[in-house]
Amino acid sequence: MMVKMKPLLVFLLLLVMTGLFSDDTQDADLKAIKAEIAKGNAEAMNRMGMLYYDGRQVSQSKDEAMRHFRMAAEKNYPLGAYNLAVCLEDSHAGGLFAEACKFYLQAANHGFAPAMYALGVNYHQGRGVTQSHEQAYFWILLACAQANGDQFDEFAKARDNLATWLSAEEIKAQQKNALDWTQKNAARIAQTPQLRTAAKDSIVTTPVRGGGGGGKGGGVTPTAQQPVTPVIDNNQTTVGRFEIPPGGL
Repeated sequence: MMVKMKPLLVFLLLLVMTGLFSDDTQDADLKAIKAEIAKGNAEAMNRMGMLYYDGRQVSQSKDEAMRHFRMAAEKNYPLGAYNLAVCLEDSHAGGLFAEACKFYLQAANHGFAPAMYALGVNYHQGRGVTQSHEQAYFWILLACAQANGDQFDEFAKARDNLATWLSAEEIKAQQKNALDWTQKNAARIAQTPQLRTAAKDSIVTTPVRGGGGGGKGGGVTPTAQQPVTPVIDNNQTTVGRFEIPPGGL
């Protein structure tokens, strides 16, 4: 169940985003966020994680960011789970992809399109999960169903490119599976509409590591820049631009 923030905290967070306040107001805002965290507010936990991740109002600390994202994820808050997954992918030398995929799945099960897309990419590459182009197609189909605007255009490219890896029968089967999944999970998805319709400006981006994957190719190839998966703030749904080329990598 989503945790609703009190109007005062929402107002204070808007001031954080616009920067229209003094150091005293910043201190008051941090106190308000910490007070909400003490009450078990998962959205505030995710916000504090963002502040630590970006080094805004607090000393930058990825460990503290991940700790707060994990707290939010444990409250079943989709953005906390997604942000934790992004951090895990960027951890250590090779990324903690298996654990990251677990949290991408948690966020995806709430209908969060960027998590669905990230999970599909990892299935395509075999990172953290057993490689399966059918599962990749399934999750990116679902991401397309939940996406809006430019986000949909990006996901649709990946969907169409992935289709070149599958037979007509496999495509039809995964389309049915995606429809069945959507119908089965409609009530839960309806609880988190703001995650799919919010603003699109990302706060922080981190690279998605290449490599991995057998068959026709290894990593996901970007069209113009290094692929990125952003950490997502409470009011954002942007993903970086990277696509799966037709017929192989």
